[in-house]
This record gives sequence, C-alpha cells and structure tokens, in this order.
Amino acid sequence: MFQIKKFFNKIQNQLSERKLKKAESSKWKHSKEIWEYIGKDEKTASLMMDASQNEQDLQRKGKITADKLIKGLGINKTHKVLEIGCGVGRIGRELAPQCKEWFGVDISSTIIKITRKRTAHIDNVHLAVLDKSFKIPFPDDTFDRVYCHVVLMHIQNEDMYTYFQEIKRVLKPGGIAFYDAFNLNTEDGWNRFLWEYERYKGKFRPLHRSRFTTSQEIKVYTEKAGLEILFLREPIFWVEILATKLPETIKENQEKISFLNDLRKTLEPNLSVLDDIQ
Repeated sequence: MFQIKKFFNKIQNQLSERKLKKAESSKWKHSKEIWEYIGKDEKTASLMMDASQNEQDLQRKGKITADKLIKGLGINKTHKVLEIGCGVGRIGRELAPQCKEWFGVDISSTIIKITRKRTAHIDNVHLAVLDKSFKIPFPDDTFDRVYCHVVLMHIQNEDMYTYFQEIKRVLKPGGIAFYDAFNLNTEDGWNRFLWEYERYKGKFRPLHRSRFTTSQEIKVYTEKAGLEILFLREPIFWVEILATKLPETIKENQEKISFLNDLRKTLEPNLSVLDDIQ
C-alpha cells in the first residue's frame, strides 16, 4: 500500500510540475490569467506557494511563518489583519485564530476557492478576489495590520506601487504594514538574479517570474505612497519594510518623530523573529 501511495504521489508531482511549466506559456496577457490557471489544481497551487508536497507540509510551514508574523508585528486578538496575495491560505489558515478577523485577498479566483475550502472551519476568515487593477476592495482605515509576504517578487514595479498606495489607504492610522521583496543588492540576491537570468536567457520571460528590487527603490515607492517607514531591513536576500500611516492630527515634525519612535519601541524587541522568514 505504501509503495502504491508513493508511486501515486510521484505521478501527481510530475503532473503538477508540468502544469507549472505550462504556466510560463507566452499566451497569457495578464498575470491574473496565470494564477487562475495555477489555482485550477490544488496540488499545483501548493507546490507554487512554497514547494509543499502535501497538506501536512503546507500547514507546518504555514504555522512557522504565521508565528513569526504574529510575534514580529505584535498581532493580537483585537486586530483586523489583511494579507495581500494570500494564496491558498498557507499563512492565513494558521494566523486567523490569533486575531479578531483575518482578511485574505488574491488575484486568482481559483486560488481563493482553495483558500475558502482550507479555512472553512474558521469563522473569522473573509476572502476577496482582486481584479486586474490590484485595487483592494475594502474601505479606508480598516486594518490594524497588513502584510504581503513573498508576493512583490512576482509583480511589476508599477503594480508594487499600486499595492503600497492601497496599503496606505486601508491601513488604520498607527497600524503596521509589512512587506518584502528580493534584494538585488546582496550576494544571495544577485546569485538568484543570475539563476533567473540564465533560466530565461534567449527565451520568453513569463509575467509571474521572480523580479528584484533594492532597498533604495522600495523606500522611494513606500514614501511616495504616503507611508512612513519604521524599519527597513535587509536579512539574507530580502529587503523588508515595516511601515505605518500617520494620524491626521499629527502636523508638526517633532510630533511625527515622537510618534514613530514610540511605535518603533513596541516592535523592536521582536523583530529578530522575522529573520529567515519562510
């Protein structure tokens, strides 16, 4: 029986790998179409999220990341939390029980369908599908925490800036936003760039391929979107941003400095848990 199951899993993985390869086809006009295709098969979608081979693996890895975000961002039971690019709910399924309400958005309706199935037993989960404009379908000043992990690497810079504008809009004043991207300006980041470069050299470059940025670039997009940077971190080959939105009542520069410093003090003791985030 074990050998049959092992053989069946091997065949499933091979089929999923073929589907992922097909996702790199030149026929797609928008990245949304690619993710809709990937989400048609749950196994393929899980492999794409973090190379998880089964549900147990997906839950185990998801819990590790969720625990790091909960501690690093100070998430608690009073918070409304938004995940941008929630995928199959790898993180959200494990994080939702630890906050007041968890909201997940993704560009793919088929992937959201998988997330809905995986989180059906959790009563504080809310899901929504993004359209091609990447606009977040929630009102201003809604969320205490917003995070976007291992997503920006798949989108173009203009769409990244749109996300930052949307984060600023839906984040409550004094709320915390966290997002990350591949950092070109590190040895690991450059090596990954070269790997991608050689992989697609002389070939069609798929819309959802990995892209790279630098801390200077992501800092500009963040500030131009109206967010205030609390911490800019560069562990391994990630560049990570923790940012906030100022209350409208703050007018003077000294008030702003004091507000940001006080907020930094609440986060700083736990930031190290975000290192090597999966």
